[in-house]
Amino acid sequence: MFAWIELTPSCNLRCVHCYVNYDFEANDGRTQIRFNPFVPELIDNLAKVGCKMVQFIGGEPLLLKTKLEEYIRLAKSKNMGVEVYSNLTLLDKNENLVNFFKEYGVYIATSFYSYDENTHDRITQKPGSFRKTLEAIKKVLSKGIDVRVGIVIIKNLNDQHIKDTIRFLQKLGIKKTSIRVDNIREVGTEKTCDVENSCLPGKACFSYNGYVFPCIFFRNIILGKYPEDSFDKIMSNLKKFWLQKMFSDKNIRTAEKFISRLGIPQDLAKIVRIQ
Repeated sequence: MFAWIELTPSCNLRCVHCYVNYDFEANDGRTQIRFNPFVPELIDNLAKVGCKMVQFIGGEPLLLKTKLEEYIRLAKSKNMGVEVYSNLTLLDKNENLVNFFKEYGVYIATSFYSYDENTHDRITQKPGSFRKTLEAIKKVLSKGIDVRVGIVIIKNLNDQHIKDTIRFLQKLGIKKTSIRVDNIREVGTEKTCDVENSCLPGKACFSYNGYVFPCIFFRNIILGKYPEDSFDKIMSNLKKFWLQKMFSDKNIRTAEKFISRLGIPQDLAKIVRIQ
C-alpha cells in the first residue's frame, strides 16, 4: 500500500495551477500554519495494514520542519519508505535538514517549471523561487539523495520550454527516468487521469483535515473522514473501492493479484465481483 499524507494546507508559494486553495504566505508571520494533528496515529495504523511507502505532501511540508522530522522518524521506525514532496525553497540553506534526509534515507520529489528563471517565478508567483529550488536540488544531489522532478505543462507559460527544461535538469544530474512531464489535471472529475489504468488500487490520500480520497486528485470521492470514521471502516471503504475499480475495468488478473497482496477477504471480493 502507498499513502499520501497531507501535512498542511499552508504554502509559501502561489503556483498558478495549484489544485487546492491553500493558505498562502503562511511563513510570513501573519498567517498561522495549520497542520494535520493525526499524522502519528495514521502512520501507526498504516503500518499495521502493511503500508510500505508514504509520501508527505502539503501545502509545503517543510513549513513543519520539526514535526516533519518526527513523522519521518516514526515512519522509518515502522519500516516504511518515505518521500517528501516539496517546492524545496526552504531547503536551499538548511544543511541540517538535508543531512537528516540523507541519514534517514528519505527520497525527495519536487516541481520545476522551466530552465528560464523568469518563467519559473511567474508560475510560482514568488520572485527568487527558481534560485532557491535550484540551489536546493544541487545540495540534495550532492548528498547522494535521489530526486524526482515533475514538470507541469502550462499553456502560454512554459509549454515551449519542456525539452530544454528536461535537458537542464539532466545536466544537474537528475536521471531522465526521474523526470516526469504532466499536463494540468482537473481535480475531482473523471478527466483527472486515465481512470482505466490500475494505478488507484493500493493507494490512498489522507488530507490535512481528515478526509480520505483514493488519490490526491480524486477529491470528489470521499471514502471516510478520520478520526470521525474508524481506521478499520476507512480501510474497508478503500478495499471496496479498489475492488470495484479493478473489476469495473475488467482487469481480472490485476484484481486477483491485488486481492491477495492487499489482504482483501475473499468473501468481499466475491461480493464486489457479483455486483
